[in-house]
Amino acid sequence: MNSQSLPESEQEPRSTVLNLVLGDPSPSKPVNATARRKITAVDRRIRLETHKLHLLCLLFHVHLRNRWCNNDEVQKNLRPLLPDKVYAKLHHDPADQQFRRSKMLIDGLKEAAAAFRKKFTITRRGLTATQWMEAEALKKVFRP
Repeated sequence: MNSQSLPESEQEPRSTVLNLVLGDPSPSKPVNATARRKITAVDRRIRLETHKLHLLCLLFHVHLRNRWCNNDEVQKNLRPLLPDKVYAKLHHDPADQQFRRSKMLIDGLKEAAAAFRKKFTITRRGLTATQWMEAEALKKVFRP
């Protein structure tokens, strides 16, 4: 009887040879593990527009905070919390040298922050810390 005339399920299985080699095959082309996918023009445009929008949001946030700081009622309530010495450092003589003015401003801001820290507590993270900061770095930011 011819094996061609039998259905496939009744035919004898054919013997084939399978060679299996275990180990590192030598690739014809070296694979670069750090290879990155090329960015498309559309992706580049989306990233640029997202960046611009983020900058606009940050600028508006600064504008809003600046408006709060320049509010007469806010200044009237917060001014008594600053000692006169700190106020003097923040409002120094413009005729002083640039280095002295910069040093006085930095010292005044540090002392003003310390004075406000005594009176107020931080309840939320806000915009002071970025999302990529580690937990230990965040603790240093919020616990002087």
